[in-house]
Formats: sequence, C-alpha cells, structure tokens
Amino acid sequence: MIRGDQFRIDAGAVIKRLVESVGVEKSFDILNQHNYPTKRTWLFWWFILSPPEAVTIDRLNQLYMLYRESSSLELVYQMDFLVKYRNLDGHVVSNVTQIILDKVKIDPNIARVLHCLFNPYTEINKILEDAFAEDIRILKLAYFAANSVHDMDYDGLALSRIMDVDADFIVEYIDQLYKNKKDLSRYDSSRDYSFIWKRNDFEQVITHVSAWIYDHEKEKRLLSLTGLAVFYNLRDDDKNNSELIEKQDRTLYMFIEKKNEDADFMEMVFSVIADFSTSRRASFVAFFLKHNDNFRMFKEIPLELSIHSWQGSAVPMLQERLEYFESLLPLTNTAKLLQHKQYIEQEIQNIRSRIEHEKKRDFME
Repeated sequence: MIRGDQFRIDAGAVIKRLVESVGVEKSFDILNQHNYPTKRTWLFWWFILSPPEAVTIDRLNQLYMLYRESSSLELVYQMDFLVKYRNLDGHVVSNVTQIILDKVKIDPNIARVLHCLFNPYTEINKILEDAFAEDIRILKLAYFAANSVHDMDYDGLALSRIMDVDADFIVEYIDQLYKNKKDLSRYDSSRDYSFIWKRNDFEQVITHVSAWIYDHEKEKRLLSLTGLAVFYNLRDDDKNNSELIEKQDRTLYMFIEKKNEDADFMEMVFSVIADFSTSRRASFVAFFLKHNDNFRMFKEIPLELSIHSWQGSAVPMLQERLEYFESLLPLTNTAKLLQHKQYIEQEIQNIRSRIEHEKKRDFME
C-alpha cells in the first residue's frame, strides 16, 4: 500500500477496512509513515471515513493543510464529511471552499470539486445557507467557479437560494454570463429560468434583470436579439402553466405601460414577445397602441421573429403569419393609426404574394 496505487486500488474500500482493522489513530499513522504517489488521496479518504469521535482541532488543521498541498488529481470530489467538523469550526465549509478557490486561479479544473456544494443530493447542500451565513461572498464565487468549468444547476434552484440571501446576486450572475458568453441568446438551453416566475418577488427580480440586460445590450445594439428572452423561456412541465404565463404577461404589460416612449426598451420587450403565440402577441400590440400611437416607433418594434423555420412546404407557416397580421388590422381602425394600418396592410400583401409563390413552387416540385 505504501508504495503507491500502482493497480488503481479502490482507496475508499481499503481505508475503510484499515480503520476497522487497526483503529482510527493507528491507521492515520500508517498512512503518514512514508511518502508515496497517492498519499494525499488516501489521506482524504481517511478524513472522509473517520468517525465523528476522531474529529479534533489538530486533525482539522491537518485537513486544511492537506487541501492546501493537494493538486486536482489528489483531491477527492466529496465535501459532505466537512459537516462533522462544524462543531469545531463553524466556518470549515467556507474555509475549505476559499482554499479551493485560491487553487482555481492556477488550475480552473479544481473547481469541479465545488459541484458538491450545489448538488441537491448532498448533505452539504442541505445546510448551504447556514454554512456560508457569514461568508456569502465565498459562496457566490464558488457558484461562478463551479459553473465555469461545467454547466450545472440546470433548474436554477441553487441560484434562487443564493438570491434569497442576497437579492442582488442575480445581476452579478448576469454580468458573469455576459463575461463568459459575451452575448446571451434566446436559444440558450443550458438553464431553466422557470424558477424566477415561481418566486414571490418575481416582479422585482425580472424588473432588475430587464434593466441590467438592457444596459448590457443597448451599447452593442443587440436589443432585437435580446438575451432577456431566455428568462421568459418556460420549459418542461411549465410550458403550459397558466399561472406562470399570467405572471409573465403582467410584467410585460407593466413595462409597456411605464416605458412605451423608450424606443430601445420597447424593441427589447417586443423581441421577447415576438416568440409568443400569435394571439398572445396580438394582445401586447393592442396594449402598446393604446399607450403610444407614434408610427415611427411602431415600425421599429418587432411584431414577429426575424427568422422563420418550417419543414416541407412554407405555406402553413406563411398562412399563420397572414392570420396574425390580419388580426392586427382591427386594432388600427382610427384616424390616428392610419399609417399603422397601411403598414400592416402592406405586410399582409407581401405575405399573400409569398404564399402564391410558394404554392406554385410546391406544385412544380
């Protein structure tokens, strides 16, 4: 054993048997007698498997030193065992996390160890808020570091828990997204943000998110491709959740009511709306026209997505677009909205011409 792990032995199983055979203290002495390639990894397993009665200040200090000296190949990707040291040092989890974060600067892959903190099936995850109660900054840095090496927290529940402690964490998170990805995309599927709409403070959160994304994208002129759309994507079981959809609509109506004269902000808002169903889109167009009859602004807001996709014939897709624009016509039956009406009628004519063209092409093919 002391010559190294030449045969890739299951260290955990061996250490468990060793502790049971010779006892806690003697097994620790045996592991420390000589230097061998996998010594630190085996020592980690000793700390993991040693019983609570073996926990002492000396052992805790030795554990801290072990973390400081170990490389990414020597670390064991478990952190639950740290819980048994909390009676000696209430900051043990955050202290170890800080040591790992210091190593991340040299070897980013070490951050994979921190995934344990955000895994809902670990014991340490159950006490996350308490373990970092006085060290929230370290927890936030751990979240960013762990997420940078491998996308995690797909349902956003860890993100939401940190927001419960620090509401401003959502904007730090958005800053980090733009830093890592440069631009956000509505087609980003790495995270489900449905959790935002299930929070009691959803309106405050999405207002904060919208303002922050607007500041990021306005300078780059990305408003028509806004990353805000990803926060409105409902996936899995929530796609048809009427309560969440109603909450989304409520916030968008609020934005239109309060900021309908801000052309750039309206471009961003309607870029989100453009991905909704046709009937849902039409209701927002109607609401906008009640608050703003400026034709120049109306021409700038996206009434639909700029890119359309279909399989086989394009006629069904075009027919749906036609019906949508025809549903907008009655909204413009006033003298003030004459230009709006003419604009929509022109769009309708263009789509009808396209339909005829596609029908002929389908026939020829």
